[in-house]
Amino acid sequence: MDSGGTHWIVGIQPICEAKRAGLGARSIVYRQAPNLAALLGEIGSERCDLVLLDGLEAFDPVRAAIPADDFLPVAIEAAEPSVRVRALEAGADAVLDSALDVGEWIARVEAILRWRRRMRQLLESKRELEKLSNTDDLTGLHNKRWLLARLTEEVCRAKRYQLGVALILMDMDHFKRINDARGHLFGDEVLVAFSEVLRQSFRSVDRVARFGGEEFAVVLPETDLAGALDAAERFRLKVESSTFAGTALTISAGVAALEPAGEGSAEFLLRQADEALYLAKRAGRNRVVAADPRAAARLVAR
Repeated sequence: MDSGGTHWIVGIQPICEAKRAGLGARSIVYRQAPNLAALLGEIGSERCDLVLLDGLEAFDPVRAAIPADDFLPVAIEAAEPSVRVRALEAGADAVLDSALDVGEWIARVEAILRWRRRMRQLLESKRELEKLSNTDDLTGLHNKRWLLARLTEEVCRAKRYQLGVALILMDMDHFKRINDARGHLFGDEVLVAFSEVLRQSFRSVDRVARFGGEEFAVVLPETDLAGALDAAERFRLKVESSTFAGTALTISAGVAALEPAGEGSAEFLLRQADEALYLAKRAGRNRVVAADPRAAARLVAR
C-alpha cells in the first residue's frame, strides 16, 4: 500500500495462508468473523476497510448495514464467472476471481483499498464544503441559509405530527454605535462573545443561527408561543445582565409560533417573527414582542 497504517479486511470465509501472509506483508490484516451477525457488528468500526464475501448469500444484509454517509466497499470472491457477473449487477463494488494467482489477488485487493481511501477523502472534502457553506465564518454559528432550511423542515414536521414550532428573531440593540465607537474588529469580538452565550442558552434540539449582521435566529421545535416567549425573555434578561468583550448589550426579539394543527408556512412564520421584532424596536428596544395570533389568522385566511 502507498499510505501508512494498517488496513483491515473483514469476512466470514477463511482465506489461505499464502494470501493472509501476503496481505500481512503489506500491512493489511484479514479478520475472519465467526458468523454474519459478528460481521455486521464490525461494519462502521475503525477496523473495517473492506468487506470480503464468498458469494452473494450475505451481500444484501451487509450492504443494508453500511451507513448511507459512509463508503465501505464490498468485494465478492467467486470462481464462477456467472456469480461475479451477478455480484456486479447486484451492486458489489468489486469482484475477485478466487482462482487468481496470489500475487494478482493481493494487488487487486490493494487497488480496492486505494479506491476506498480516495472515496473517503472525497466524502470528507464534501462534508467540509457543506459545513463551510452552512456556517458563519466569524461566529461559528450556522448561517441564514442553514436556518431557513431547518425552519422549513421543522414546519413540515410540525404539520405532519401536529406539533408546535416557534421562531425567535433577535437583534442586538444599537450595535452600530459599538462599531462606530470602537471599530469593526472590536465589534466582531462582541459578536463572537454574544454568539457563544446564545449557543449555550438554548436546548440542544433548538436550531441557533446568525441571520446576518447583528441579527440572530432560533428555531424551537415542539414549542408553542408561550414557551418560546419564556425562552426569549430568559435570554433577554441574561444578555441584559451580562457583558460581552467587556461591553453591555441589550436585545430586541420578535417571537412567532405555529400551534399544533395550525396553518402557515416557514415563510409565514418568518414574516410574523420579523414583524414582531420590528414592533419590539419601535416600542423602545430591550424587549420581547409576540406576533399577534389574531393578525396571523387573518393573514393565513387571505
